Amino acid sequence: ADGIIVSTKNLAKTFTTLNQNIHIIENSLDETLFHRKADAKTNKKIKFGYMGTFTHLEDLIFVSAAIKNALVKFESNVEFESGGIGDEDTIRKIFGDAPVSIKRVPEKDVPYEKFCHWMSENLRWDFGIAPLLKSKFSDSKSDIKFLDYSLVVIPGVYSNVPAYKDTVQDNVNGLLCDNAVDHWTAQIEKMITSQELRTQLADAAFEYTIKHRTLNINAKNFASTIRSIQ
Repeated sequence: ADGIIVSTKNLAKTFTTLNQNIHIIENSLDETLFHRKADAKTNKKIKFGYMGTFTHLEDLIFVSAAIKNALVKFESNVEFESGGIGDEDTIRKIFGDAPVSIKRVPEKDVPYEKFCHWMSENLRWDFGIAPLLKSKFSDSKSDIKFLDYSLVVIPGVYSNVPAYKDTVQDNVNGLLCDNAVDHWTAQIEKMITSQELRTQLADAAFEYTIKHRTLNINAKNFASTIRSIQ
């Protein structure tokens, strides 16, 4: 190939052994697939959640102790919702009788274009979490989860790993969290106890994504980069 386009710094490092002409263009989302709901959330309890594919089961298992700590501490005032992981039996075994629900994505809404609309309509969370364990594979992932949450105005707690640490400004547009149960517990509790913080983070994340990480802003970068490859 005359050149390679990748989405993260670590992917660029991986491909340098194959090609020296590498360009990094951060992932962007099609903002027209999402809509920001103007109405306030009407949950009787604080609801937080995690949406991910079945490949993230290990990440959810890791953070489950912190989730259960929060559910026990705040008892009837908090609930957790898991979506998209797929292995429902394992999830129910992990959380037992804790107030955890499983959100299923209808088959008709699985294609990405429809999934974005489904997220906008159905994820009525006060905040989301995005645990991600370090590995050679995970360290090359991008911050798509942050972008997804942000465009549907859900503030988030994110693992302090390469995928997120360059995008998430701690206490500005999200919370960063070391992959330790006690730190995850503390950051989840911080979100639960401050509506002001949740609103601040959600607004800042939405503004960052709209201004810097949509196709409306960045589509031209793909065209100009392709033209520059010789």
